[in-house]
Amino acid sequence: MGAGSSRYRQIGAVLRRHGLGVLAGVLGLGGLVPFHRGALGHARQEDPYTNPEHVRVALEELGPTFVKLGQILSTRHDLLPAAWVAEFAKLQDDVAAAPWEGIRDVLREELGADPEHVFAQFDPVPLAAASIGQAYAATLHDGTEVVVKVRRPGVVAQVHEDLDILRNLADRADRRWDAIRQYDLPGLVEEFSRTLRAELDYLQEARNAERFAQEFAHAARVRIPRVHGETTTSRVLTLERMSGVRIDDLEGLDAAGIDRVALARLGADIVLTMVFDNRFFHADPHPGNMFVQPDGALALIDFGMVGGAHRTDHGRPRRHRARLHPRRPGHPHHRPDRTLPDRRRRRPGRAAAGDHRVHGPLPGPFAVGDQPRNHAPAAARHPAAAPAAPSEGDGAAVQSADDGRRDRGAAGSGLPDARRPAALR
Repeated sequence: MGAGSSRYRQIGAVLRRHGLGVLAGVLGLGGLVPFHRGALGHARQEDPYTNPEHVRVALEELGPTFVKLGQILSTRHDLLPAAWVAEFAKLQDDVAAAPWEGIRDVLREELGADPEHVFAQFDPVPLAAASIGQAYAATLHDGTEVVVKVRRPGVVAQVHEDLDILRNLADRADRRWDAIRQYDLPGLVEEFSRTLRAELDYLQEARNAERFAQEFAHAARVRIPRVHGETTTSRVLTLERMSGVRIDDLEGLDAAGIDRVALARLGADIVLTMVFDNRFFHADPHPGNMFVQPDGALALIDFGMVGGAHRTDHGRPRRHRARLHPRRPGHPHHRPDRTLPDRRRRRPGRAAAGDHRVHGPLPGPFAVGDQPRNHAPAAARHPAAAPAAPSEGDGAAVQSADDGRRDRGAAGSGLPDARRPAALR
């Protein structure tokens, strides 16, 4: 197993410990084995652990890559029972936070000064902790309220190692287990790896947010947070703060007088517009990323995971749905020689028609280069020694963008009002 053998052992230990808990639950012995009293290193709690709790805690202990898997599963009501979906939903914004000292070091390295100098106010208690980063409330010197996302220290190396392990395990399963081969597990891991690696670069997420703002520039009922480029790097992302009621908080929606039928119609129009008109869509639409405004508008956040649909795909929605299920004999798309396209035989960078994939770099106000990042804008305003470039392969320079790029009425942004669904206007 090479250099990653210690990580294999760590993963095995976590799965073994929590697997015993799941087994006890299946056998009806969960209440008799005191996992909730600290057995086998479990955290103490009042009630016995349920099977979904064991799995959720295992994913959290295994770190960012596995937490992201849990987040994806939390949106799959079509695949999992309600109890499992509800438990995995806790991974959306309730992951154990990284220590403030490490986060502070990242901010100092990336922005060239302590956060207390760069921002007028900065709350060290995170608003939310997710798999890749943590979000903090802050205020710019002009009084603008923002959210500052900071990538967890060391997360890049751990994600790359875990993805290599997942790829290795998927290849083994594909070779040795006939029943799993029809699901193209290596292809699924490849797709997951591509999307997760894209999320590691906050400059790319900033570009994605810029593009969504342009696409929905004429949609009065869709809100996209503004990116503040002077305090954005590949490890730090500063966005306009979006408040509101989480879209799954039904009591909160009713208390605010929100028409839930109109909200559902708005959400459907947004999804259809992204996929069929813009061909660029939000690929992580869990409830923690959608907030309903007092006027009924919908604010979208977290643009690290996005996808694109080719022009040739729009006439084949049935084919797309069919690809989500195994191709059994008799299925209209069954191939007797192989159940799914072998993605591993394609040349790097090529995708078959119909694939949804994360976009590469987009034209925008940010430029990623190989040189150390430019700390001049922040350091000039807040005198401090410019730090040495970090070693995680993050060499990137942020170029300032003129204020005009935020004009929601910019020419060429989104669809003409006559073609835009009424719910978006």
